[in-house]
Amino acid sequence: MTRNESWTPTAFHANVVAMERGELEVADIAADYVNCTQCGACELRCPNTLFTGDFYRFRARTVDVVKAVRALAVEKGIHQPRWQTWNERTNDRTHEPVLGEVDVNQDHVRDWAADLGLPIGGESILFVDCEAAFYRTSVPRAVAQILQAAGYEFGLMAEQWCCGGPAVEMGYVEQARRFAEHNLADWR
Repeated sequence: MTRNESWTPTAFHANVVAMERGELEVADIAADYVNCTQCGACELRCPNTLFTGDFYRFRARTVDVVKAVRALAVEKGIHQPRWQTWNERTNDRTHEPVLGEVDVNQDHVRDWAADLGLPIGGESILFVDCEAAFYRTSVPRAVAQILQAAGYEFGLMAEQWCCGGPAVEMGYVEQARRFAEHNLADWR
């Protein structure tokens, strides 16, 4: 039985060294980084599987390496087709295309809070991510009700966009930055 070593932390780091030496291009290795879930388990395990040398000192930075290579690939125009589609849809809707039959758009981002009497704006804002706002609405409702019961004053954003987390994890850093800047401006 053979094992695909291109999906291991060792390979992730070795690819970067090979690119630095001019032996590989990002197009040669971009697909290797698709299967990493960025869970960080490789950083918790014993680093004995990693080579010593050029990248040994970075053995606990595997997730950073994966994010950087994904961002470099997108910057160079190398896209994973399904990730590109996801991010195009998120960009068009300003929210993730989450599961379910819910209409994912700005008009419905606060539907979960319809009868809670929450104001728009305030010194503290409850930011609810796309999945919770459109699909798992019981979670933000429960959080809001707990905060209200505790007497904590907070509001909602006037125009809340996706946080950009999934976009940055897939390498779409500029899209994530644009979403974050919009949300910060809305909150201010």
